[in-house]
Amino acid sequence: MASGFNLLIAFESNTLTTLIGFRYVTGFFLAGIYPVGMKIAADYYEKGLGTALDYLLKGLTAGFSWKLVLLITSL
Repeated sequence: MASGFNLLIAFESNTLTTLIGFRYVTGFFLAGIYPVGMKIAADYYEKGLGTALDYLLKGLTAGFSWKLVLLITSL
């Protein structure tokens, strides 16, 4: 659900109100799964838990449009 609302941000017909609404709903759905997922990851990886994926995506997608990056991360 969260990724679907995240994808809706890329449409050019959005207004400020719809953008804020889509971000809110995306955050709402992620708030339900993120703490549980991080707890599982923290229990499994006692050392070395990091956020390298964000930096990898930034490096790999440096020349791409933000819409393509949004599509890739949503999928």
